[in-house]
Amino acid sequence: MSPGAPTDRVTLARLALIDALDGDPEAQAVEICLLPIDASVQCTGTLVAAARSAAARGAHAESARWWVEAARRTPDRDEQRRLFEGAAAATFLAGRPDQLAAVLDELLAEALPEQAARWIALRLLADLDHADPLGRMGEIDAIAVRVAASDTEAADALRITAAFALVLAGHCEQAVRVADELRATGRELPLAARLIADGIDVVVGRTGAGELIRANGDRQFAAEALIEPTLPIAPTALHIAWLGEPERALRALSEHRAGLEASAAPSPLAFTLAQEGVVLQQLGRWSEALAAFERAASLADTGALGAVLAPIRVRHAHLLALLGRVEEMEAVLADPAVRRVAAMPLSRHTIESSRGIVALAAGDVAVAYARFTEAARLERVMGTAEPAFLPSVGDRFEAAWRLAREHEVADDLEAFAQRARRLDRTAQLAVALRCRALADGDDGAFAESERLHEASAHPFEHARTLLAWGRSLRRRRRRQDARDRLAEAAERFDALGARSWCDAVAQERVACGERPAGGAVAGPLASLTPRELEVVALVADGASNADVAARLVLSRRTAEYHLGNAYRKLGVSSRAGLFAALASAHADTTRPPGSSSGHEVPESARRSDIS
Repeated sequence: MSPGAPTDRVTLARLALIDALDGDPEAQAVEICLLPIDASVQCTGTLVAAARSAAARGAHAESARWWVEAARRTPDRDEQRRLFEGAAAATFLAGRPDQLAAVLDELLAEALPEQAARWIALRLLADLDHADPLGRMGEIDAIAVRVAASDTEAADALRITAAFALVLAGHCEQAVRVADELRATGRELPLAARLIADGIDVVVGRTGAGELIRANGDRQFAAEALIEPTLPIAPTALHIAWLGEPERALRALSEHRAGLEASAAPSPLAFTLAQEGVVLQQLGRWSEALAAFERAASLADTGALGAVLAPIRVRHAHLLALLGRVEEMEAVLADPAVRRVAAMPLSRHTIESSRGIVALAAGDVAVAYARFTEAARLERVMGTAEPAFLPSVGDRFEAAWRLAREHEVADDLEAFAQRARRLDRTAQLAVALRCRALADGDDGAFAESERLHEASAHPFEHARTLLAWGRSLRRRRRRQDARDRLAEAAERFDALGARSWCDAVAQERVACGERPAGGAVAGPLASLTPRELEVVALVADGASNADVAARLVLSRRTAEYHLGNAYRKLGVSSRAGLFAALASAHADTTRPPGSSSGHEVPESARRSDIS
């Protein structure tokens, strides 16, 4: 027997087994891949059938494998390129970035310009979790010009994908330039591409933007369009929510999600789930929004690309910030995938806004103001002007007002209000009115703001307006009116699950003369007024006099007056003495709300500003 005979017999036996498995291309493919390549070049058609069979049942990773194996077994370069194209699409849907990069490199090595256009577009989206698309725009422009000479459709697809990638990274002005150049050609674009271009106009606040989205944004697209990676559909539904129709947006996203689940495409499904989360958050359905974000994140285990998941995680962190779940928020932001995108303008803006809202709810208004000021700078860098697109101005104005620096935000507030009015953004106009009412102590403006909230779907901002109104009334010594507004704000925040904002309302209610929840204060603290209790609680937690004044919306002199009264009643003359007096009280029943439960005098208690 010759040395090669056993191998020949094994090969013949396996070929016989492959024949016996006729009708089950995926089982045949497994056996084909065990054959030497030179013995299986005639099996390319079976491997292609296996790839299509796997894709039909949503097994995109297996489908990609069979496409690649088929490509390796064909000597024809054109046919090989076609097979690698199938592998690239399947690998994207499977969420395998390393494999996708290898397949795309194979395709790009010998691709004609019009073929390269599609693969570069796909690479742009796949690399969004670690590479800023702005750095590749020169290359993309040059390729698009060359491709347009022979295939305008391929050139247009590359440009619109590049514009979409720029928006996702936060380079909105550059995205507008690309979309405008594309529209200037006068060529008829596919509907999905026109929806993306209209969405870019919405983001930058162009007058008249969104008309195409209003008319077609919830259109039922075929599954092939929903999973086409270079023409994502989901953002158009989110834009419908920005345009004032969140319930309609939610219906469209739900229908898109159903189609994607049937296609078993984890990356587009994760993206759609995240858009659902954003709309549910706007509607005040925060537990459902949280579930949507968490499910989107879990799709990493089933193959969703990091380029899709990282921005989703950033938005997830923003919801956790609103809920007051700070440790969970920071854990999400510490994720390596999130840290890779943290320098991109859009992600950085959301991160600054998230940490700013945490600080604002906690009363750390100086920190909040700094965070929101940086967010405002990033909005200018990005070129976003859509009032519904996570604007910082309302939050920044509130922090500035509590620091007596509202004049620094006055121009930005006026510009925001004008945009909200011009674009007919009711919820955002309500926020602008809230800010003006705070500045002027104007109950009429507060009432109009609340009326607009009732006409729009944004429960969190509605509760914020009631809290701001209560603060304003309390500052104007109308305590009973303030209590009424604060009680309603508390109910609304509680319904949302916004626990840090519930705490903020509770602090205001104490300042209005209500006793802290849980019963009367006993011991040496019983002689203190509600305001003195509140000041003492903050000082015990290490706040400086300036911090106390900012958190309680008082002048520094008034804060020092209340602190001095507390010192006198407690028989102490320093922060250290104050802390010792608190430590001697019964731990849970006599400690003022929010104060420390430890007994070691903190460094802040030894500061010199003790008056």
